[in-house]
Amino acid sequence: MELETLLNGLTKYYYQLRNNPASAQTPKAQLYQLFDRYYQESLPFDPFTATFLGDHRFDDQVANTISEQYLQKNMLLTGNISGCSKPLF
Repeated sequence: MELETLLNGLTKYYYQLRNNPASAQTPKAQLYQLFDRYYQESLPFDPFTATFLGDHRFDDQVANTISEQYLQKNMLLTGNISGCSKPLF
């Protein structure tokens, strides 16, 4: 699954949950926090999508998706977000 497709799906779900926040103790709130963290940490990997979504912090950047450094950071992101050593996807 491409990062852009995943990010778009997560973004849609993120905004649905954001409009209906739950208390910090519920599983729904934990899922909301997971999506929020993934959303925030994944934006630098896709500056065009960030700009499209209205986040202009990365307007001066272009993702180098074929570099080894990019691929390693992306794998670390998906592993760190899940809280385990294996990537989520």
